[in-house]
Amino acid sequence: MEIEDRILTPKLRAELKKPFGILVESVEKLKEQLEGEKKPKLIAVGDVATERMMKIGLPPDICIIDHRVMRKPIKPVLIEAEQILYTSNPPGIITKGAWLAIEKGVTSNKKTKIEVDGEEDLLVIPAVLTAPENSIVLYGQPNQGIVIVKVTKQKKRECQKILEAMERSKKS
Repeated sequence: MEIEDRILTPKLRAELKKPFGILVESVEKLKEQLEGEKKPKLIAVGDVATERMMKIGLPPDICIIDHRVMRKPIKPVLIEAEQILYTSNPPGIITKGAWLAIEKGVTSNKKTKIEVDGEEDLLVIPAVLTAPENSIVLYGQPNQGIVIVKVTKQKKRECQKILEAMERSKKS
C-alpha cells in the first residue's frame, strides 16, 4: 500500500465520532478487559489513554501523544521509552511522516513514545493497520471513556475503507 498524506472529509468526521471498538468508562473496567489478554503490541493513542494505561500498571509498548487533551495543552505524561520519535500531524490529517513513525514503533521491539506536533486523533487508523493481529489499540472517546480496539482482519479492513474514503493530499 502506498503511504501518502490523507485528509479527513466532513462526512467521515461525523462517522468517526462513534467508538471504533469497546467503550469502557472506568480504569477498573479497562483493567478487567485487558487482564489476561495475549497481545503482540499494546498501543495507546492519546495522552489520556496513555495515562490510564500507566495508572492500571499496563504501560503501552507504543504511545502516541501530543501533550494535549481536547486541544488544550496538558502537563506531559511521564512514560519511560527506549525510543522517542517525533512527527508532525496537523488536525484532520494523517501524514506520511506520522504513518512511518508508527510503523517504525510497531516493527521495533523497543518501548516507543511518538510525540506528535499537531494532533494524534486520527493516528488510530495507521496504528490498527500496522499492528500485528491480536494487538490492542486504545484511544480516548471524549467525555465518555477509553475505546479498546482488538486488531483483527476485520478491523484492518474497516480502517482500510476509512483510509480509502479520505481525500489524498495534493502535496504527497
